[in-house]
Amino acid sequence: MSGEDPYVAGGVLVNKLGITSAAALSQAEADLTLVAILRLSVHPLPGDYDLEHLPEFHRQIFSAVYAWAGRIRTVDIAFFRQLARDAGWRIAWRDLDAAKNNQASSARFTATPNPWSGCSTAWSGRRRAPTG
Repeated sequence: MSGEDPYVAGGVLVNKLGITSAAALSQAEADLTLVAILRLSVHPLPGDYDLEHLPEFHRQIFSAVYAWAGRIRTVDIAFFRQLARDAGWRIAWRDLDAAKNNQASSARFTATPNPWSGCSTAWSGRRRAPTG
């Protein structure tokens, strides 16, 4: 992986609206996705709520904003790196076993206890001391 995120340009997600300001994009996304979510509340999307089904939700909700809505991303998503960093966890995302991660995610939806056990050696299981 080159480290470049094809979904980001100038620090802002590439979007159909041509917005280059993070704040403006956030507001437009909030407005447009609210409409899409309300539409889904009236006309639910049938399916099994599995990995094949969930991208269609993403497409339904975000397609007015992003051309790539509903497609599985092929790069690390900066949001998850930042979320883990902010929580104080060190995760080596490249070391995750994709099949086990999918299995664990499915198990989590069915309330299986401790679904991530053995999922990866990437998860250090240790929090680092907060900084600042």
